[in-house]
Amino acid sequence: MSPQVWILAATALAAAVFGGAMFSFSTFVMPALRELAPRDGILAMQSINRWAPKSLLLLPMGVLALGGVVVIGMGLLEGGDDRALKIVGALLAIASLVITGAANVPINNKVDALTAGSEAEGEWAAYAAVWCRWNHLRTVTSLASAVLLAVAAART
Repeated sequence: MSPQVWILAATALAAAVFGGAMFSFSTFVMPALRELAPRDGILAMQSINRWAPKSLLLLPMGVLALGGVVVIGMGLLEGGDDRALKIVGALLAIASLVITGAANVPINNKVDALTAGSEAEGEWAAYAAVWCRWNHLRTVTSLASAVLLAVAAART
């Protein structure tokens, strides 16, 4: 296999892993946290927020960032029939990370500042709803990226 295929495959795999993790949050983690008493949901999310930056999820995120940039370069320099697949797939990979940093992380920081109490309970409901919408978007962008990059790898 050529280096280009390895780069495309690694970036596609990273997008699939990241998208799968985000899919789990959208489909059962956040619904379960929202089912808890608000105080317990807040505490659970604060715990997740402490663990996430120390987790192995950073590995596929790093591959997405680096691979996304490299794949865009490949698409621009190499041309070919699969140029659009590569560039759009890479842009979607990077978009999932931008959504994370620009939307989900700032919302996480707000929930981390919450303390138990009736005011925090209302904020938790609003936080969870907005966070989930952004999470659905990064799930779709990363999984779409995985599909496009896998197709590009198979055709390269």
